[in-house]
Amino acid sequence: MSARERGAVPIPVPGYFIPLEDHTILDRPVTLEELRQQKPLLEGIHARIPAGKGGSVYFPFELSGRPVRPLQGYGFKVPAELVRSFPAMDAAARLLLKFPEPDEIQAAVKQAVASIEREAGPFEISKLQKMRARVLGLSRTARTIFNTDLKGRDFAFHQGGRSELQFNLGHDRLTNGLSAIRVGVAFSFQASRSFPKIDALLPKVARFNDWLRENADGLGDLEMWSWQKSGRSVNGRPAPITEALFQEGNFVFLGVAQAVGKFDPLAALRVFDRLLPLYEAWNSRNFPATLAKRPAPVAYR
Repeated sequence: MSARERGAVPIPVPGYFIPLEDHTILDRPVTLEELRQQKPLLEGIHARIPAGKGGSVYFPFELSGRPVRPLQGYGFKVPAELVRSFPAMDAAARLLLKFPEPDEIQAAVKQAVASIEREAGPFEISKLQKMRARVLGLSRTARTIFNTDLKGRDFAFHQGGRSELQFNLGHDRLTNGLSAIRVGVAFSFQASRSFPKIDALLPKVARFNDWLRENADGLGDLEMWSWQKSGRSVNGRPAPITEALFQEGNFVFLGVAQAVGKFDPLAALRVFDRLLPLYEAWNSRNFPATLAKRPAPVAYR
């Protein structure tokens, strides 16, 4: 009606054609009432969507002072993070994307680890265990970079890395939701019987932050993300770890992800080599033990 009121003349414009025959019915509908109850969640997802060329952010719901409601239209693209936040939509997306079964995920990670070990010879990361033995005064040196047994079935970290800045490889997702293998470094703030308090990592995180501040310009092609109780964050630019992230149970990762089936061990090894200076700085004793107090540039869920 607003177009008619302003005297607009109809002209052909680009649009979406959405066939009705290839849709997937949700096991349980996502109701308007449920969306309204989840308004804070929707607002957080909306805030993390990069603005387009015109400065606008595409989103299918109105988030004004009124109760949440869909925008006018017949079909909408929906952000992947929103899909993952509602179990019924997430289940349908996994079915459409043929998300791998646990055994398939484990096999893909094991294959990636094996290819890393096989190709590591010419790369500096192959000397990681000798470096650890020298720096930590160890009497024995591990023969491989990673533990032979996967941790949690879908990831691995370097031998001895439980309480360290880990060289980490594991199953993950690309931003489009497809299955992927991540490679990079990580902090696991998960306590255990052998590692009862995460406080021991405080000075190590401070060294990580200092190195990151000094070298962020050279890390533009890497990304950083985290897992918290509320779930996985969106990917963002490398940034210091804040006090809010340094919490029991959180996991913080810096690196890249490659699609499963297209994993390139040489590219992964180059990422590990680039991050070796960070690991060396992490082992240094010349940094103050302070966490980043300023907000991270990426909003974590």
